[in-house]
Amino acid sequence: MLFIPTKLNGTTDGDVKVVTTSNVPKGEIVWRFNSLTTQVFWKKHFISQLDKLPAPSINEYLKYSYLKDGNVYYRVDNLKFVSHSKEPNLAFIESNFISTIKDIKKGEVLNINFHISYDRNTTILQELLKMNKGKKDILSLLKKEFSLNKMPMNAFKVDEI
Repeated sequence: MLFIPTKLNGTTDGDVKVVTTSNVPKGEIVWRFNSLTTQVFWKKHFISQLDKLPAPSINEYLKYSYLKDGNVYYRVDNLKFVSHSKEPNLAFIESNFISTIKDIKKGEVLNINFHISYDRNTTILQELLKMNKGKKDILSLLKKEFSLNKMPMNAFKVDEI
């Protein structure tokens, strides 16, 4: 659940960014896991859930889900629009909290380093979306990725950070 006031700003390329509507000091908890605003799935249950959905809903789940600690998380609050940055202003504090790691000014885009904050293959979800595959292909690729990944889920190569 997001604790700070935010708004969504569209970009010229059709992307959406979440920005603060007030100043937020360094060290403030801005998000906490809440089952009302974030669904958590074991990977096999995520695939099972997608199998029940029509294609537009599958696309929504792929676009706004991430992998962390071996599970799939789907957010429904504004933080689902958080941006990636190698110089983030947010970071996870344990698995259930996100805090500011620097002062954030009103109107600033909220961002987090995906490579540090999420499991290694979290981008597979967005990559599948970009492939423009059918439902059957997406589910097949997810099953393969979730079961055959040999690298530990939270391991990154140094150059990716």
